[in-house]
Amino acid sequence: MNSTWTVQAQQEAWYTLETEDANWQPEFAMTNGKMGYTGRDQKLKAVLSKYDIYQFTETKAGTAGREGIRKFFVRTSGKGLIEDLKKNSSSLFSKGKRWSEDEMKIYEPNDYGSTSTIGSNQGAEAMLDYLDVLGLPQAWYYSTGTPQTVLGVADGIIDTLHPEFAGKVKVYQLSTQSNGHGSGVAAVLGARGDNGVGIPGICYDCNLAATRYGGFRDFKQLRELSDDGVRVINCSWVSSRFYDTGQAAVDEMFAQGTVLVAGAGNKPWSENKGQDYMYPASYDKVISVSSVMWKYERPEDNLKYQKSGKPYVENIFGFVGRTAGYKDGRIGNPMRIYPVATATLNSEVDLVAPAVGVLQGSALILEDKVQYIETAATSVSAPFVTGTIGLMLSLYPCLSAKEIEPILKLTATRLDKIAVNEPFRGNYGAGMLHSGRAVKLVHDLFNPEATARISNQRFDRWNFPVRSFSKEVCFSDLEILESAQLELTASTAVILEEGTHFKPGPDGSVHLKIDSDMEQNCKLNKRSD
Repeated sequence: MNSTWTVQAQQEAWYTLETEDANWQPEFAMTNGKMGYTGRDQKLKAVLSKYDIYQFTETKAGTAGREGIRKFFVRTSGKGLIEDLKKNSSSLFSKGKRWSEDEMKIYEPNDYGSTSTIGSNQGAEAMLDYLDVLGLPQAWYYSTGTPQTVLGVADGIIDTLHPEFAGKVKVYQLSTQSNGHGSGVAAVLGARGDNGVGIPGICYDCNLAATRYGGFRDFKQLRELSDDGVRVINCSWVSSRFYDTGQAAVDEMFAQGTVLVAGAGNKPWSENKGQDYMYPASYDKVISVSSVMWKYERPEDNLKYQKSGKPYVENIFGFVGRTAGYKDGRIGNPMRIYPVATATLNSEVDLVAPAVGVLQGSALILEDKVQYIETAATSVSAPFVTGTIGLMLSLYPCLSAKEIEPILKLTATRLDKIAVNEPFRGNYGAGMLHSGRAVKLVHDLFNPEATARISNQRFDRWNFPVRSFSKEVCFSDLEILESAQLELTASTAVILEEGTHFKPGPDGSVHLKIDSDMEQNCKLNKRSD
């Protein structure tokens, strides 16, 4: 098992150091659990000798698009390393950062890939930096799932004999092979983690319930899972047909406490202009998930050229399309996302999550190959949300179905401030999933000793029923406008901080209520170590 060093962390300082030196190697000798620098740089040796160093390892986390930059993670006994290096050492480390106490609250399993930071990777040599973007190490600090939390997977066959799934899948109805689609989806949401094999799924200690896909008229196979107590079911498949009986089945399952998560579809904006609605994603009470880009912080970090010499960019953080170009083909001019490069976007989309650049789970499970998805396929975006819901339910099993989607939206990463997304406004939901903030908000809302914070959001639609048993709920930089409805019931205090504006229209509302007699049905189930 890996470790967060939770006890030691209170006495340690953690750092990230950057260098542009391609040849420098960390030379250390371990003595009594501490590392001593043995290299030739005498100035560096003089600085490092002042500290007890517990770890000094290179990581690929945060290096995408930053050619020539190398990063090192350092755990020491002292809090002044950055300043000491700047003042007394060479210019080897061009930049550094000390981690805050909140940033140190993370957990990484031992199969976290090449982007592992605090531990060593024993699994597949794969870039899993999209999990960093979604805040999974922060989420795993609180929960990695529980076997009692069962995630439904309505899809193709899952390879139940593979080490990532053996002993954790109950098959309700047999499906088809579907080119490994089922195993690929299952790998994202629930592949076994911390086992030194492959990769970790989002809710990697959760169990899985497998059934077939389709059944669009009544979702009988999904209702079977719901009747058996499965709280969340992933549906990475679509139909263009709406059925009243399909909506009725969704309503029935929701009333039983089961939430469906579905891919929005893969038809690009160039073909539908936001007017095509796929099902089950677009049914009421289903969480519809489309795709978003995530990898490169700035357009210039992944600048490419067509054969004609025309520049374009790909997989830029927060863009709702895979590629984008410059007006008149000139770098520096305003940008636009190519409409052919999006997945399905429409007014029923609730959240977006990564797809392009995500490890292809089917190739890893079936062929032991490390390769990455190149298209904005919502089949892989949806299970990120499903797995996150599994973590939320594992942490607080009494979370109601109607509270799940609001918490995901209240903690999503806003995309409406990104100029290239403007033509698609209102069609990409609340923004990009952030698993770390979602799980933390569950922890804080149901922890009487915590302060729950909700901030940096603007909503003009949707209903947000929220309960809180926390010490206090603090709102900041939050706007509730037009038809949005906020319904908060708190056991103690609600604080409105700077930037909070409640201005709903005739169809919206804000209700803040203190109920000191509200009873908490169960306790938080935090990760044991």
